[in-house]
Amino acid sequence: MSDNKSNARPRTPHSQKPPLSPGAFRSIMLLSLLVILVVVLPGAFLEAVVEGDKGFGRGEATASPADVLGDRTMRSLRGDPATATASPSVEGSASVGKVDAASTDSPYVILCDAGSSGTRLYVYRRRTPSEVASSSDGREVDIQVGSKVKPGLSAQTPDGVAAYLRPSLLEAASKMIPSKYHSSTPVVVYATAGMRLLPHEVEMAIYDGLVDGLKEDADVQFLIERENFKTIPGDDEGYFAALAVNYLDGRVGANLTPQSAKEVAAGGQQEGEGDGKVQLLGALDLGGASAQVVFPLDSSDASPESSSATKRRLGAQSAKQAEAAAAASRPLGRDDFFSASLLGFGGDQIRHKLDSFLAESGTQNKYGDDTVPIYNPCYFKGYSDTLDGVLHSGTGNAEMCLKYVEAVMARNPPENADDIPSDMQDKHFYAMTLYYYVLDFSRDVLDELESKGGATDATTALREKLSTPSPAVSLLKDAASTVCSWDFKYLSKHASAYDDFTGSDNMPHRCMELTYVTALLKRLGLSNPAKADIQFVDTVGGESVEWTLGAYLHLSNGGERQLNSAGALGRRTGRTFFAMALGGWMLVAYVVRRHLRQGKGGDWQKAS
Repeated sequence: MSDNKSNARPRTPHSQKPPLSPGAFRSIMLLSLLVILVVVLPGAFLEAVVEGDKGFGRGEATASPADVLGDRTMRSLRGDPATATASPSVEGSASVGKVDAASTDSPYVILCDAGSSGTRLYVYRRRTPSEVASSSDGREVDIQVGSKVKPGLSAQTPDGVAAYLRPSLLEAASKMIPSKYHSSTPVVVYATAGMRLLPHEVEMAIYDGLVDGLKEDADVQFLIERENFKTIPGDDEGYFAALAVNYLDGRVGANLTPQSAKEVAAGGQQEGEGDGKVQLLGALDLGGASAQVVFPLDSSDASPESSSATKRRLGAQSAKQAEAAAAASRPLGRDDFFSASLLGFGGDQIRHKLDSFLAESGTQNKYGDDTVPIYNPCYFKGYSDTLDGVLHSGTGNAEMCLKYVEAVMARNPPENADDIPSDMQDKHFYAMTLYYYVLDFSRDVLDELESKGGATDATTALREKLSTPSPAVSLLKDAASTVCSWDFKYLSKHASAYDDFTGSDNMPHRCMELTYVTALLKRLGLSNPAKADIQFVDTVGGESVEWTLGAYLHLSNGGERQLNSAGALGRRTGRTFFAMALGGWMLVAYVVRRHLRQGKGGDWQKAS
């Protein structure tokens, strides 16, 4: 061992060559930086775009509620006490107007339903515990409703769309919300089927014009963020409607946790049996451009006989998992419901297709004589209108109208028709919007007939049967036969009797719409009252039933993290990946340079 030691050649720092020359080191570092800029950065950007398109709604990638609305606003939505009084800070956003540094966090949210026929503004606020205790309804959410502006958002131009919504914000919302909260109250605009029918570039141009116009308007002091202006999928519109009806009926709380049967019975909604979970409601929503079908899942909905399309629509969770989660008092989520939207199956869309169908087969098309009318059985007798250059004259024949409506539905099936289960027995639905409006019109017409002394035994019996909340679909068909036969001039003369939900602009369409509701419920397999219980409602517990309430509950419970995490995740993942790559490059450069400078880098020091 001693000989080995004595013969060993001493090693000095200067006797070892550096692993890299300065030129080679610089080349490697520059090459790695080039890879980051050329490969990693575009990849991160593409990932953000792709993931954003998978998120909640169309177009812009969307952040979670805390990202979009701000952490303090989210605390207010949940009813948490405010912890700061500074103005809200939203990443990547410009302030709207002047924000007072002493302003408090707003407990309010402005939510606009931008439907195909018009836009209506709602203001929601989570009540304080003391307000809930002293309120007559015991609800945790305060609701204020603004007026509807017409026509729909989809009919606007990018240059004029801000002026379209501006009066609602300044005249209605400004009065509903204390001025000290204006600068921190977010505006959320969710559009539905009307905007879904537009080309994507037109849709985006309208949103961009709306946001830019409102931000540039110094009089609009509310919080305007581009991420809050979007078109929501029809499935989510139905899901929100289901949340709204179950909340208003006392079956779920504001935290979206299902109530026990005893809790619901204590609220006076239904009799309770034991302390099990109460049965949840489904929702049927019928607008101008689409129809929504949504119902809660149970074990029977995941049978092996279900089609593959239906199984996909039932969500990621199995029904047994959903039941177990409900038993554990977990808040409701998207996977607890089946939801489908039938785009193009709204009342206005079906009517337009019906008018075109009749015009194609009419005598005008055959002879080119625009003085020869198309006899349209779906319009009231005595009503006429020129549509796309074709004169339509109503005959008020409900039986013939039903045949034409069913033919149009068969010619224009929705793409997702196979997704809807053929058997929805033992489901309980609340039918709202157009479903209710046509029933209300039928009741008013029969009441008017009774008051004028023109009722028969048959119409009197029909009137009594329709007065129940859950009339059979067969009764709606009988009502159409009676209502459609009325003369339009007489209906117009007594229009004040129907003006709650039927104005002069939509009264001519009620015959067709009533017939269509009958055909649609039959198509959905809900025409048998022994299999499905349907209640036609406009209000529940004294509050109007609107899907926007469900959207507010969803947002206030952080639900967009569930439905829309992909968009935010895409943006955050892209930014984080690029930052990590660049940071790693800088760290490696520092470590290597330091390593070469200390102890083993004498030649490097000399060379440098």
